[in-house]
Amino acid sequence: MEINPKYVNAYINLAALKLENEKPIIDEMNKLGTSDKDMKRYEVLKKQREAVFRSVIPYLEKAFEVDAKNEAVSSTLINVYSALEMTAEKKAVQAKMQK
Repeated sequence: MEINPKYVNAYINLAALKLENEKPIIDEMNKLGTSDKDMKRYEVLKKQREAVFRSVIPYLEKAFEVDAKNEAVSSTLINVYSALEMTAEKKAVQAKMQK
C-alpha cells in the first residue's frame, strides 16, 4: 500500500486477514447457552466482533474508493456496515454501486 496506494488487492487482502479473527469469536458465541454467565460472555464477544469489523472499515473504504466497481469489496463493506448498524454508510455504498 505504501508502494502503490491504488493497488486494491493489498487493501482487500489486509481486510480479509483481519476478518479471519472473526471466526473463533463466532465459534465461541455459537457454543454459548442462555445462562447469565453465558450471556455476559456473549456481550464481551459481541464487542470483540464489532472491533474486528471496525478495524477493517478503513481498508475496505480505501479499496472501494480505488475500485468502486469491485463487487467483493462493495459487498463486504455493505455487510460490515450492516453488522455495525451503520445504515447511512451502507446506503451510500449501495447508491454508488448503482451509478
